[in-house]
Amino acid sequence: MRSFRVFHFILFLLYISCHEESEKLPDCPGINEVILSSPYQDPLWHPSGDFIGFNYTPLKRIIYDKNKCLSTAEYEYDFSSRGYYFISPDGTNQRMVLPFHLNDACWSNSGDFIVFSKDDGTICKIKFENNAFEENVTQISAGERFWEAVLSPGDDQIAYVNRIQITDQVGIWISDLNTAPEREYFVFGGSPQWLNSTTILYIGVQSIWKKEIGFEERKLFDVIDPSLYVLNSIRVNTIGEKLIIDALSNSLDISGRNLWSVNIDGSDLQLFHPDAQSPSISNSTETLVAFTAFDGKEIDHESGTIWLKNIDGSNERQLTFHDDLQIEFKE
Repeated sequence: MRSFRVFHFILFLLYISCHEESEKLPDCPGINEVILSSPYQDPLWHPSGDFIGFNYTPLKRIIYDKNKCLSTAEYEYDFSSRGYYFISPDGTNQRMVLPFHLNDACWSNSGDFIVFSKDDGTICKIKFENNAFEENVTQISAGERFWEAVLSPGDDQIAYVNRIQITDQVGIWISDLNTAPEREYFVFGGSPQWLNSTTILYIGVQSIWKKEIGFEERKLFDVIDPSLYVLNSIRVNTIGEKLIIDALSNSLDISGRNLWSVNIDGSDLQLFHPDAQSPSISNSTETLVAFTAFDGKEIDHESGTIWLKNIDGSNERQLTFHDDLQIEFKE
């Protein structure tokens, strides 16, 4: 009789546990398939350190059902204000400077022009004078498959990635900026970063490599932490000692990305910031990192915005805000 009561008591505990779990985890279909775009994207320091550029599409309203299911939420954006924006490092003077987004944007080291890829992969350049962009957009690349363009320290060479094999090899190519259609294959890899006028740091297969023009490539280190499943991009401060790595955090969740810091010799690998992406290191201070705080699934008054943090991990603060965002629930 006692064993019978114990059996029923266990069943009762199981029922309570399941009932509580059902209340905590409402039935939200497709929750793992939700992949959003952050309203604030791709922060980029100007070489002067005076302002940060970024892509921005204002989010006006989110409408959830009563269970706050992310997979069925409705999002209302202000596409009339979509464009490229500037903001000062103290969070003031946010303003739109171009009525379109800039993909893979990179400033010249002189700060007087910016290069970027169009949606079709054509690399272009816009001059920047007197704190304003010129109206004319100049095409640099011949073809429509080039991304991740970065300029050499002297602004005379450009490295970029061919992602689609048509007649060229997939990988990193280098061109003289004045004769960009005449390009030379450099190495297989992605996310190039110039260390100096002749050496490029880049991502190989789960590893960081460097190659000097005219010489063989050399692996610097493997990324051995299992959380760094796929390396997405790298950024290096101009003194070449510290890297910030943007990496997918899980092989089964393509939305999850974390930022990691590591010395250029592979030592002292540390989590810099969870649920973050698109880092940009200030060349003027060598210490400030701008990034987008976003887990790819949920937007709130902090997620989907740009933050600043010292490269040593200290002094974290939110830079941009969803000032007019309304969050509502359906009955």
